[in-house]
Amino acid sequence: ITLKSRNGKVTLVEYWTFGCFNCRNNLPSLARLQKRFANKDVQILAVHTPETEQEKISANVEKNVKKLNITYPVLLDQKAVNWENWKQRFWPTVYLIDKKGHVRFEWDGELEYQHAGGEEATAKFIEKLLAEK
Repeated sequence: ITLKSRNGKVTLVEYWTFGCFNCRNNLPSLARLQKRFANKDVQILAVHTPETEQEKISANVEKNVKKLNITYPVLLDQKAVNWENWKQRFWPTVYLIDKKGHVRFEWDGELEYQHAGGEEATAKFIEKLLAEK
């Protein structure tokens, strides 16, 4: 999956790792967003960039993706190449990419930390991006 292949569609990219408590707290929000936009041209892509040695083992990632019931694609960034290219600093971080491939929205940390409203803010921005030509 490349961002170029997503041209004309809205893409949510989340940087995460399975051992990150804050990342796990985003999973219910991402599942609801996936369901909410299931019939639209919206795709969630998770980029798993490990923080610990255990998270670098692909079999551990696969096991946790299944255990956590993640149904959207999870890309393995085991050597942090994407992490570096995107100048990442935090787990988790959510980005929204518009139909032309531009990052238009960023949320660092948990979407609902202390009732922050990140899930709804993300949904509203997705709707805005879908309405654009």
